[in-house]
Amino acid sequence: MHKTSTTDLSVLMARIEQRPGEIERVVFNPGAFQVTATLTSGDKVQTNYPSDQSALMLQNQLQKQMVDFASKGLSHGSALTAILSAWGMP
Repeated sequence: MHKTSTTDLSVLMARIEQRPGEIERVVFNPGAFQVTATLTSGDKVQTNYPSDQSALMLQNQLQKQMVDFASKGLSHGSALTAILSAWGMP
């Protein structure tokens, strides 16, 4: 059975940097300031991020390491949505 664990943002970012092949996909939940990383093992790791700026830093790292990511979207606009739109991303 797959499990979900919680970690610090810095721990998740270090894992993405050092072992990107272990991460299948990362999903941002901007309404909760949270991300969930699905590992290739099927387990999930969740963490909170403190600001839209930290979410953008994480997104840049995911792009650099070529890790798939998505967003759950919001029912209304947010600063993260505005930043992503400004970068040409829906």
